[in-house]
Amino acid sequence: MRISIDHEEKMLLFWLTHEESSHPDCNEIINEIAAQYCPEQTYRTIVFQSGQGDYVENTKALLRHNI
Repeated sequence: MRISIDHEEKMLLFWLTHEESSHPDCNEIINEIAAQYCPEQTYRTIVFQSGQGDYVENTKALLRHNI
């Protein structure tokens, strides 16, 4: 899990691998961490989750579709 804080935009960003996002307590863990970083809840919490597919093949397919 990677956490980034954008103070200018008031965002707390979580970057999760597929394995991390599949964890049964994932949402609870994110909420606990968000409460520690931003106890006043003035920051928006945003979670990015990695997919399961092959990155290169999915990118090729997306490019083919958009051409």
